[in-house]
Amino acid sequence: MPAWYSAADFYISGSHSEGGSYALLEAMACGCIPIVTAIPATLKMTGDGKYGIIFQPGNVEDLANKLNDLSSIDKLALSTSVENYFREELSNTAIADKLFGYCKELLAK
Repeated sequence: MPAWYSAADFYISGSHSEGGSYALLEAMACGCIPIVTAIPATLKMTGDGKYGIIFQPGNVEDLANKLNDLSSIDKLALSTSVENYFREELSNTAIADKLFGYCKELLAK
């Protein structure tokens, strides 16, 4: 999958609802810029859109406007920030480190 996602600039998903997306995580791990619907799972995974482009579910005009605006973004900078955000917040290591920290806090009480 890394070769596939690394060859793409963007990952697009038009979900109306889901609890999370492994495909989105895999794409972000490779620096693919997410273009996803504004649903709770994708908002959380993209840092409320800071690390991706968000459009309203079912709103074709909103998506078209976001796609038309892509020429004005710094793709390399956003791709790098997406990959860094994944590594620091969403990777297995980041999640394990957070859980370990929470456990240490609980045991200290």
